[in-house]
Amino acid sequence: MRYLNKSSRDQGRTPMQWNTEIHAGFSTAEPWLKVNDNYSQINAENQMQDENSIFNYYRKLIQFLKESDIIAYGSYVEYCADHPSIYVYERAYKNEKIFVLCNFSANEITYDPSLFPKEKHTILANYKDQKGGILRAYEAIVWKA
Repeated sequence: MRYLNKSSRDQGRTPMQWNTEIHAGFSTAEPWLKVNDNYSQINAENQMQDENSIFNYYRKLIQFLKESDIIAYGSYVEYCADHPSIYVYERAYKNEKIFVLCNFSANEITYDPSLFPKEKHTILANYKDQKGGILRAYEAIVWKA
């Protein structure tokens, strides 16, 4: 049993948390793996109803990718290529440009806002507001110019 507890992946797994019903909506029978106690707050149904959830963020991202030729056909220019924590690039296609800024660290990182046009609008962002010249922890922004 000691070996199984140490090498098994099951201690890191829980049944899918679908909703707030008994056993998180996973099953009407008691699952053999314990349901996480947070299932009443964190579940798929709540994610689908929350406009700012990760689920809906990815829906918006997928919709943007499907509707934008710029992603498939646009030219690519990388900024800050040597930076260990951020990924910043530009895509251009026809008369359209987008800029993608991603911070993959837990720290705030400054960038030079003059690299980007003043006239731009946000297509996607995982924070409600933006701090000019600063990318917050794990912040991702897509601008269209």
